[in-house]
Amino acid sequence: MSDLKATKVDIVDIPYRISGTGYTGHGRVQDYDKKTVKADLKALKARQDQLANKGGSKDATVTTTSDDKSKDKAKSTGTEISDEQKITANSALSEYLAVTMMGGETIIDLSDFPEAQSEEILVDAWQEATYQNPLILGVDGAKISTNGKTMLISYEDSQADMLKKQGEIKKEVSKVVKDIIKPDMTDLQKEYAINAYLTKIAEYDDAALENAEKNNFKKVDEKFNDSFTPYGVLINKVGVCASYASAFKLLADEAKLDAIVVTGYLDGEVPHDWNKVKIGNEWAIVDATNNDNDMVNNALLNLPGKSAQKVLVEDDRYVINSKLATYKASDTDTDKEFYHVEKKFYDQDKIATELIDLLNKNGKAALRTTYELDDAQFGVIGQKVASSIQSDKLQGFYWIGVVYLTLEGK
Repeated sequence: MSDLKATKVDIVDIPYRISGTGYTGHGRVQDYDKKTVKADLKALKARQDQLANKGGSKDATVTTTSDDKSKDKAKSTGTEISDEQKITANSALSEYLAVTMMGGETIIDLSDFPEAQSEEILVDAWQEATYQNPLILGVDGAKISTNGKTMLISYEDSQADMLKKQGEIKKEVSKVVKDIIKPDMTDLQKEYAINAYLTKIAEYDDAALENAEKNNFKKVDEKFNDSFTPYGVLINKVGVCASYASAFKLLADEAKLDAIVVTGYLDGEVPHDWNKVKIGNEWAIVDATNNDNDMVNNALLNLPGKSAQKVLVEDDRYVINSKLATYKASDTDTDKEFYHVEKKFYDQDKIATELIDLLNKNGKAALRTTYELDDAQFGVIGQKVASSIQSDKLQGFYWIGVVYLTLEGK
């Protein structure tokens, strides 16, 4: 062991936390330039902030109340929804709840639905009605009377304010669809058009997400309420994932495209909403919130289900449990996936050549290869590119098989 010797190496230790989770760790960098390390770290943070995946939705809760005094008043006020307004529901109970809540009713009579005596069935139907009908704005929570015949709903806005906002949303949805959807479009083209519109006009509300995170995603300060409904993205042009997903659903409904809102978690523990769209006979996954990224744009546009599960983990709240399997996305179909459609998908042994060509032309490149790409495989691709480019400004990363490389400053 006499041939071993100690060598002094300058190392920067970078503690980190995965946003929205409890996961922490340390990254280490060596062989850095002391003169530029602070600026380099600042630039790295700015880039990572830009790349950060965006989630954020609120959970409305259901509780049981012993106050049955309201039961005598628990009669439907006769809310009517126009034939043009689509209701998404998988049961008569879910449809009834959707219609009454869309009208802003706070007391719902359940006496005509004996199945509502089962709290499990009632909550399941209520969640589906709430998530799949985005014109039900700002549901704050619900209470079930102990006799099981009355549901009390609380909203963030008054009934008058909700109906006013609904009118603004409907008008905007109609206008947008007339602008972006053409009569001869296929379902796939409609989906792409809606995704492109939302990623173009909407800005993610980081402040709203931070506020929701502080409150454990149960509530937000009043000024952020709209950022969790379609009003945020469609009218204010700013919102979190719940706003993107509900806006997508409304635009899809108007465009006669079958779509649903999906609930679950993004990258660990961050509550998240996205969509599924029916293209042909299969459901496809689209996450407009995270497709809105300048570097790896549309990375989650029709990604196969098995690959999407790496970052998008579904729960069972968004539709009635017995119908969950109905909306399963294909695990293998890649024909509709954005990088395949745009001819930007290459096998691992060919992608380096294409990346080099784009870097020489544009100074940056974003192409996709195998969804299961790992660090070692990315390293091989990067080395091939670096040996050809011969630039100390080359940098990049990968995410779910999308390789992004850039020549800084070019």
